[in-house]
Amino acid sequence: MGFIEDFLHQNKVYPNIKGYDYFIDAVHQAESGEKSMMKIYKNIAKKHDTTPLNVERSIHYLIQTRINGEVIKHHLNNGEVILSLARYKKI
Repeated sequence: MGFIEDFLHQNKVYPNIKGYDYFIDAVHQAESGEKSMMKIYKNIAKKHDTTPLNVERSIHYLIQTRINGEVIKHHLNNGEVILSLARYKKI
């Protein structure tokens, strides 16, 4: 299990939660150097045969309802959470 999966499991986010795979893919793409969340959402949507809007909403749901931490829930958007985790993972 990797860093992102460990982070999600520590926050009681499991593979059955909608957005789980999208979130992991998004962090990996950000870690690979992609900075545009719209491009990330489009890439994930194409991979999972869905729409970028569905990807964005699913990730937002996961962050807002499952991930612990008031700073994350109330002060960071999807992109900030994803890009921050990607940067942290590289360290």
